[in-house]
Amino acid sequence: MLNNRLDTLCHWLEGLPSSWKLDLSSLVPASADASFRRYFRLNSQNALYPTLIVMDAPPQSESVEPFIAIAELLQYAGLHVPRVLEKNTADGFLLLSDLGSATYLSALSDCNAISKSA
Repeated sequence: MLNNRLDTLCHWLEGLPSSWKLDLSSLVPASADASFRRYFRLNSQNALYPTLIVMDAPPQSESVEPFIAIAELLQYAGLHVPRVLEKNTADGFLLLSDLGSATYLSALSDCNAISKSA
C-alpha cells in the first residue's frame, strides 16, 4: 500500500508545472506526524523555493481541506506558516513551502539556554 502511495505521489509531482524544477531523486522523509500524514522534503531549482515539503495524507484516513483552511487563516493573520503551493485534494497531496528543519521546541530550548547563561 505504501509503495503504491509513493508511486502515485511521484507521478503527481512529475505532472506539476516545470517551473518548480523539482529534483525527484532528492525526495526523502522530512518528519513524522501524529496522524496518518507523512511529509517528504525535496530539492528544487526554483530560486524562491530551493527545498519544498510534500504532504501525503491518504484521503480515506483524513482530508487535506482542514489543513489548507487553517494554513490560509494563519497566513492571513500574519503568522509564518507553510504556504500551500500546489494541491491534489483527491489523492491527498500538497506541495508546501519549507520552513526548514529547526523545530519550535529546539528554538525555545536554545532561547532558554541563552537566558540562563546570561
